[in-house]
Amino acid sequence: MAKKKSSSSKITITKATTVKTPTIKSYTPSKAVNAAKSTLQKTEKARPAAYTSKYGTQITGLADAIANRKGFSYDYTKDALYQNYKDQYQRQAQLGMQNATAQAAALSGGYGNSYAATAGNLAYQENMSALNNIIPSLYEAAYNRYQTDLDNQRSDLSMYQGLDESDYAKYRDKVGDWQDDRNYYANRYDAAYNNDFNNYTANVSNQQWKYEQQNGNSQWRQQQNASNYWQNKDYQLSKKAKAAAASASKRSASGKGASSTGGIKIPTDIKSKVKELAKNNDTQGIAEYLNNMEKSGVLSADQSNYVWSVLLGYTAKDLPTYITSDGTTTRGLSKYPTYDSAVAAGADAKKDAIEALVALGYSASEAAGAVRKLQVTEEMSVEDILKLSLKNL
Repeated sequence: MAKKKSSSSKITITKATTVKTPTIKSYTPSKAVNAAKSTLQKTEKARPAAYTSKYGTQITGLADAIANRKGFSYDYTKDALYQNYKDQYQRQAQLGMQNATAQAAALSGGYGNSYAATAGNLAYQENMSALNNIIPSLYEAAYNRYQTDLDNQRSDLSMYQGLDESDYAKYRDKVGDWQDDRNYYANRYDAAYNNDFNNYTANVSNQQWKYEQQNGNSQWRQQQNASNYWQNKDYQLSKKAKAAAASASKRSASGKGASSTGGIKIPTDIKSKVKELAKNNDTQGIAEYLNNMEKSGVLSADQSNYVWSVLLGYTAKDLPTYITSDGTTTRGLSKYPTYDSAVAAGADAKKDAIEALVALGYSASEAAGAVRKLQVTEEMSVEDILKLSLKNL
């Protein structure tokens, strides 16, 4: 691409200003919210451990002993107290029997007899019969001991249960105090978060409101700036196009026998021949004709490219190889089977416009490409073509 020449008619563009859409950041908790959250988390971790009774073993043991206690039963023969009474009564009975036997013998002159023996036995039985009378008392004493032991077990169980209930009540008070603390810090955290988030949403709403106000007020300014921009651009393009068109017209008027642009000259007869072939849409004929002119040395490759790009409106670099009727390979527009009628329309005006663009510093291919993009009609002037081409460029 050729370097463009500097021009005093440089286009100055003032673009319409737009209101930048506000960048809304996601919500981030403040330090106060984070501090309240941290305090709440610490409080939740300080929850009292599950209750464990210090008297569980005693309570369980006593309850099992009472529940599994055997019913009362009494066997006096196994009562140690009864055995003590029995020994005592036997000694007394033996003594009574001896006394009775001795007294009976004394009555018979000191000789033993059956009466004495009978009297002794009778005294023995009387003393031993008194032992049986004490058994009910021993039974009652044994029952009282059984009942007293049961009462003592029940009393101990009640005592341990009372101690356990007291400890559990203290534990529940501790849990209640913890729950109060947790609720307090949870409410503080909720209040801090709600206040902080409400401030955030209010700030977001304020930004959106300002944006809507500024954007709404800027609509007219944007439209006005756009209008001024295009008016200014059209004015400067028109000014530049008029100057270039006038310059091209002067060069065209001063030319003798050949067309020239940027040092490239095309003989008038070749130019006429090409135009004639173009009017008949004979693209292949143009390719063969230019190829023969190059082979014969009448035209150079640059001149041939100039004909394709400037006179016909095609970019030389887009020309593919083309097989002519005699089997030789040349450059042509095989991908364009017929000549575009829009190229033929206003051919002279397009040529002058291309030459003017080249004079402004654009390459021949750039100038031809810009003009070729236009829908040129016979009514369009060189100035019109230049103005539209400059916009494309």
